[in-house]
Amino acid sequence: MSPNGSNRLDRVEQTLEKVAKVIGGTSSNLDRLVGIVEKLTGNQERLDQRLDNFISATDQRLARLEKAQQRADQNVKALIKSIEDLIRGRTPR
Repeated sequence: MSPNGSNRLDRVEQTLEKVAKVIGGTSSNLDRLVGIVEKLTGNQERLDQRLDNFISATDQRLARLEKAQQRADQNVKALIKSIEDLIRGRTPR
């Protein structure tokens, strides 16, 4: 083999070694990335569950608040009616 052929072969071997190292590093980085994505997916699922629980609890509390407001409105109307009756000299009902 000529000296040029030997040099060329050496360069090809060096290049292949560099490519192998890069592929190894890329594989390692990809494995780490997969682990991170799996962790993020788990965190997202837990966050979604917590958000669903919060929404459900908020809806229940709003429904109770609405009922309490309706009762308060009815009581205020009854109180106003009783005061009007007292002012007009009628017996409150």
